[in-house]
Amino acid sequence: MDLTAFFPLAGTTNGWTLNGAPITNANAAAAYAPGVYQVIAATNGGCSDTADVTLSILPGPALGPDQSADACQGTTVDLTSLYTTAGLTVFWTFAGAVVPDPTAVDLDGLYQLVVVNADGCGDTAVVTLTMQYPPALGPDQTIDLCGTAPPVDLLAMFNTAGLTTSWTLNGLPIPNSAASAASAPGVYEVIATNTGICSDTAMATINQLTTPALGADQFVSLCQGSATDLTAYFSTAGLTVDWTVAGAPVADPTAVGVAGQYMLVVSNSVSCSDTALVSVSVQTNPSLGLDQSLAICAGSVIDLTTLYTTNGYTTSWSQNGSPVPPPVNASSSGVYTLAVADALGCADTAVVDLVVDPVPMLGARPSAASVRWRQLRPQHHVHHHWLGGAMDRKRLSGGRPYSSNTARSIPTGSVEQLRLRGHGCCGARRQCQPCSGC
Repeated sequence: MDLTAFFPLAGTTNGWTLNGAPITNANAAAAYAPGVYQVIAATNGGCSDTADVTLSILPGPALGPDQSADACQGTTVDLTSLYTTAGLTVFWTFAGAVVPDPTAVDLDGLYQLVVVNADGCGDTAVVTLTMQYPPALGPDQTIDLCGTAPPVDLLAMFNTAGLTTSWTLNGLPIPNSAASAASAPGVYEVIATNTGICSDTAMATINQLTTPALGADQFVSLCQGSATDLTAYFSTAGLTVDWTVAGAPVADPTAVGVAGQYMLVVSNSVSCSDTALVSVSVQTNPSLGLDQSLAICAGSVIDLTTLYTTNGYTTSWSQNGSPVPPPVNASSSGVYTLAVADALGCADTAVVDLVVDPVPMLGARPSAASVRWRQLRPQHHVHHHWLGGAMDRKRLSGGRPYSSNTARSIPTGSVEQLRLRGHGCCGARRQCQPCSGC
């Protein structure tokens, strides 16, 4: 305080003291310490006067330092919360104008506060307000996922570049890495901030849809000539079904007999799908060969198992439709059927038609006989003739006639039997030859 202004000191010689101690006129012109200030002023004629000033320092308001405040666009700031002004007269101004409501300001700039107490003492403070733009994450999202769908990157669905983000799933915190590969159903919430002041919130709801489950791929081996029903390998009730092979539709998936990789794609009412493969291979069937017809003489046996190669196969035999052991000593007429199967169940059959011809009954041998020989040719009924002596097989088998008028004696025990050439024994109307087996 300028104490010199209180007195007319112009044209005088004066001096100042504070509580009896001399001070300069300059100190008196800027007095701040409490106490009794005394001035003695004298004129040139030797006249003087004395005056005292008692300076008391009253307590004034102390607002504290100036402040800066940040706020987001679209929000307001309460300036009155920044300083304590209870019991004081308060004045807020902005750009020289009185602030109508200092409890809700929303413009960038400098706000000045002036306070005065009851003693007339005052203080001043300035608030610098900066309004920031908040993040804009974008609209909330809803994602429907099928069971086989890959995880979803939720971070890519919102504008989070340059922002600090925090994620929750159904209210529980999760790391950003979990939000970048989200598949669990629920409500995902993200809060993003720029400078820690402004923020935005967005939500992403993941719904897990029911998805068809066909199961494992299938591998099928077929025998040549057989077919398989592809529709029997998977449950597709209530689903849309599409069968393809090599990219082309399958004409009839219930009867497939061609090798290949068959693809099944199914989808349900919410467009969730599943895929499965059926790999079909066609195996070569066993090949026994042609059926056969055989004839043996009564009393003879034949091993039918030697007629076909059956190594590595499971075999079974039947005779006239009834199972029989392997006919290694077949001796009765009938239709013998051989059935074979390989390790995959592929099979083949062969039929052997076996005929057992009766042995010719030539009758009792005479002890001696005189017969007149007539010409004997192979086409005659063999059981009508006896041959003996030197009339041997060569003559008969050569087909040359015997002498027609020669009477010979046929010794006892020299009877020759003949059999049909090629099929069967004596007794049928066929060409004849000497019989070695009858």
